[in-house]
Amino acid sequence: FPGAFLNCVMPREGPQTYIRLKKFLSGVMVAIDPRFSRFVGPSGTMVARLNRALYGCVVAAKLWYELLRKTLESIGFSRSPADMCVFARKEEAGTTMCSVHVDDVKLFAPN
Repeated sequence: FPGAFLNCVMPREGPQTYIRLKKFLSGVMVAIDPRFSRFVGPSGTMVARLNRALYGCVVAAKLWYELLRKTLESIGFSRSPADMCVFARKEEAGTTMCSVHVDDVKLFAPN
């Protein structure tokens, strides 16, 4: 899943995560929307709160796993009691297995 972590919304409760945008990126933001100019500091940088998880955030992998787990469970997969990263769904045609490692997902199906 390219950009998997970007699908995760950062929690509103608890400590927030902020990033400092360097002068060049602050300039790009202002060029896109001039209203951002009021947030640019004296050094030309800008501080922004993250609304979506980014690779490297402490909670990004956990948020992605929770989103993926809920999605898989909503379509009939159940988590293995032996390994939290293995999911299975039993059907008449056989069992479909799903293995998760960080943002890589492998599916194993009879057909």
